[in-house]
Amino acid sequence: IREAANTERYSSNVEVKEKAQTFYPIFLMLSLTGMRISECLALRWDAVAEDCKSLRVKLVVDTRDSKLSVDEIMYAPKSKAGARVIFLAPELSQLIQEMKVGRVSNWLFPSANNPEMPMTYGYVRSRLWRPLQIRHEVLGPDGKPYGLHTLRHNFGSVLVRAGHIGQLSKMMGHEKAAFSIDRYSHFIEDGGDEIRNRLWLSQEQNERSCGLSGQCGFSYNNPLQWAQKWA
Repeated sequence: IREAANTERYSSNVEVKEKAQTFYPIFLMLSLTGMRISECLALRWDAVAEDCKSLRVKLVVDTRDSKLSVDEIMYAPKSKAGARVIFLAPELSQLIQEMKVGRVSNWLFPSANNPEMPMTYGYVRSRLWRPLQIRHEVLGPDGKPYGLHTLRHNFGSVLVRAGHIGQLSKMMGHEKAAFSIDRYSHFIEDGGDEIRNRLWLSQEQNERSCGLSGQCGFSYNNPLQWAQKWA
């Protein structure tokens, strides 16, 4: 699905190309950070580091009611752990830098109709994410498109398999490691391998693309270096 999302950025179909260019940064953000969609859509440029190598999750957004003002749809994270710094994989960092040059809004992902407002969850889900899966026939076991939250589960399952439970909790905003274990060990037992392979790449490519290998200056298999990175 990642290959499909990337390929459509260069489609000869203008409408498909425009939507893909809008969605691909969101797809990468969710895939390579494990962020919630409500956190992703709440990102403003003041949350991004100057070098675009990290960002700070400070707020979440609820875009279900289009009649509400910006102040009425923005909330603090549910827990203290939800407010966190996230380091970005090189590919995502570079893409964010490119977006920063041509930005037209204070939001990383503004509404196409009103750049003063963030993009809505409904738009991402129904106009970008689900149609992409349907066009490329990447569907769940029930024959229906995967939910956006599957990208978060996918990211979490990779870290659980590597044994980085404590770091997983920090990265994904969980207050307790026990919750992470319960949540993601169950996900793996219920078919995490199949879902990861369909939504992402091979295990080796997944680790490399997530910025969890040597290209980011530390080893995916070295818990000490990992803990220092996310301390």
